[in-house]
Formats: sequence, structure tokens, C-alpha cells
Amino acid sequence: MGIGWELTRGLFGASQAASRHITSTAAQGAAIRGANRGSAAVRRGLVGPWDSIPAGASNYLDYSGLAMPGDLTVDPWMFPVGRYVTPKGRDWRAGSEIGITGQTANRHTVVYAPSQSGKTTSIIAPWIYHAMYFDYFVVALDLKGNGDLLGKVQQYAAAKDPLPDVMISGFDYSNPGSSVSWNWIRDLEDESAIETAAAAPAPKAAPTKAPTKGAKGKAKHGAARPTYRAM
Repeated sequence: MGIGWELTRGLFGASQAASRHITSTAAQGAAIRGANRGSAAVRRGLVGPWDSIPAGASNYLDYSGLAMPGDLTVDPWMFPVGRYVTPKGRDWRAGSEIGITGQTANRHTVVYAPSQSGKTTSIIAPWIYHAMYFDYFVVALDLKGNGDLLGKVQQYAAAKDPLPDVMISGFDYSNPGSSVSWNWIRDLEDESAIETAAAAPAPKAAPTKAPTKGAKGKAKHGAARPTYRAM
């Protein structure tokens, strides 16, 4: 084994050293290319998740924290959140539509963005449509009261599959003639339900006279209970 073994071991050691050198050189080359690409991205004013940000860089749009396309799950979704856009080059490339599952949405969802940024058009209206599509019972509050939300939902639905079995109704106290009505008293079907409704907090009664200085007007919370019970 003497000379032959020493020669083989020497060649193997030299091969390992060369391999480590090649690997180190390749890693250094990749780091340099990444740094150069990051510097170019900063000069362009847009940094993506694949760019290395040089120290001291400023005045650029930072998208370095975005998930990479391969990081996104492809589970079947119910509620769309848009499309993955690759922030690279001058033409941002949009991929296929992505979204979240019903289970994720049921954990509570908050959509926040500045006014007129497209929250209703891009998230709220599509979610209402898809919730009805998947047989959810949807209650939506349109605080503006100008019909904008319903219009956005109808506009989105016009480009999607029709929902022939869905009926949209509206509660509008400012226009009783066209509003859906609900007689909640008629839904009280047993003694327990009647008692619960009668025991509900009644509106505070206004003081019969202006309180004197330092005095407090007291409202009788139970004053309306006999009336509720009789109804």
C-alpha cells in the first residue's frame, strides 16, 4: 500500500482543495454579481427580493421583503387578493391570480389603505361576490350609503360567472319605500325569547328637566320594559 496509497491520498487531497477553491470562487462570484445587481437596482430605484441592498443605499422603493413566487402556496382559494407581480425591470410581469382560503379568511381580515386606493374595487367587492358564489350568507354594511358598494359588486360580477340563485336585498332606513323590512318581534316564538327581548337595555330616557349645577340626570333603564313585554 505504501507508494500507491500515498499517491492516491495526495491526488484526493489535491482534488478536495481544488473543489473547495472552485466552490469558494463560485460563491464569491455569486456574491459579487448579487452586489452588482443590488447596486443596479438601487440606481434604478427599485429593489426586489432577489437583490442585495448595498450598505448606505437610499432613495429607492424597497420590495426586498416580498415573498418569492416559489414561497407561495397553491392551495385552492376562495377569496382573491390579486396577482403576484414581479417587481423587475421596467415592465412588471403579473402572474396568475392568488387568494386565501375560507379558513384563513374566517380568522378575521382587515384591509387598510389610504382613501381612493382601490380597497372596494380590488378586495371588498370581489370578496362579496366569491362569498355568494361559495354559498355564504353575506351581510355588508355600506356606510357611505351612496350605492357605490353595490355598484362595484355588480361591476365585478358582470365579468364573472352569473349567480342566478343569489338575491341581493338592502336595508335603507333613509328610503323605507325601497328598503327590506324586518319585524324582529314576529321572530320571538317562545316565552324565553320574549323575556330576553323585554330585558334588553332600553334607550335612555331624557331628563325631564335640566339638572342643576353639580347634579346628574338619571335615566330609568327599565321604563320601556313593560312596553316591550306587551308588544
